[in-house]
Amino acid sequence: MRVYLRKQEPDIYTRLRAGHMQQRRIELLKEEITKANKEKSIGAVADLGCGTGKVIYDLSNIFPFIRFCGYDMNERFIRCAQGNFNNRNLEFTCLNLESEMQMEEEYDFVYSIDFLHHLRILDRAIQNIHKMLKNGRCWLVIEPNIFNIYMALAQLLMKDERLFWQRCSEELFLDGKFQIKNKTFFLLIPSYIKNPPDVIRKLERRFEKNFFLGGSVVYVLQKCAI
Repeated sequence: MRVYLRKQEPDIYTRLRAGHMQQRRIELLKEEITKANKEKSIGAVADLGCGTGKVIYDLSNIFPFIRFCGYDMNERFIRCAQGNFNNRNLEFTCLNLESEMQMEEEYDFVYSIDFLHHLRILDRAIQNIHKMLKNGRCWLVIEPNIFNIYMALAQLLMKDERLFWQRCSEELFLDGKFQIKNKTFFLLIPSYIKNPPDVIRKLERRFEKNFFLGGSVVYVLQKCAI
């Protein structure tokens, strides 16, 4: 993972991600987990690249009957999450998905938010995620949309950031035995606008699915049996 994330202070990381954008992401995850649970009961969910843990903590409150585990390779983030959030159905573990490892088919649903574009060995991470997810279950991916000009420029100008190349990543998903069930675009309002007025929120929902306007690309990937 990129160096700047390992050096970033946990409180700064949490503050930068608070507000409207994070609430929309939680809303989306709530919808997808509810949908998946209706299709087949969900017992365990993993957040890959959970950072300081606020998103998965909120989800653990929404779904108290599901076991949640947050993974991140940043030990300070994990210690911060463990110190701040202690729900009975929630745990945090330090894990580097780019390393070779033995994983069990433990999870019924996994998700990652702005995580994959930081990885150097994406194909190995995808292989490990395939190992940890049960057959036929889904992985929800949210990444910056390279076709949104504002987002692409922001990624290019930020020190040590990387672009998320959709076509290349999609090929790796398929090579890693994932079926792309759905691809859409999501969010318009930048993260620094914490509490936009209602009229802007409505405009976001109206136009965010446009290929060139949505700030994030969202995939629903389903694990195929090898």
